[in-house]
Amino acid sequence: MSANKPPTRGDALDLPPMIDLATAARYLGIGRTTAYALAAKDALPVPVLRIGTALRVPTAPLLKILGITPPDVTDAGTEPGAADPAVARESAALSAPVPRGREDPSRPPLRYPAKWSVDQPRTR
Repeated sequence: MSANKPPTRGDALDLPPMIDLATAARYLGIGRTTAYALAAKDALPVPVLRIGTALRVPTAPLLKILGITPPDVTDAGTEPGAADPAVARESAALSAPVPRGREDPSRPPLRYPAKWSVDQPRTR
């Protein structure tokens, strides 16, 4: 897919599970700046996740908004209505919490004096 050509249905089906906001904007037919402004107001029609400083959009809700249903991916060895054994293993593994040490590890000391404040403007 080039930047000048609009994305196709085939391009949409090849998307990874999470995409950046600029790519989602291209599929929604809006500009990057508009997408960031709508995401800041929480007015985008798809969920936007903040991961660190990056904004990511899950692909499944985006495809749903666009009216694209991905093809079903099933194993040839399982029946269509049978329970997935991988899901049963995951839920069994997650059922018992694993005890750990201290919940909140001790924090390292601050590298700057306490008199410096983030709220005060820098003088230099």
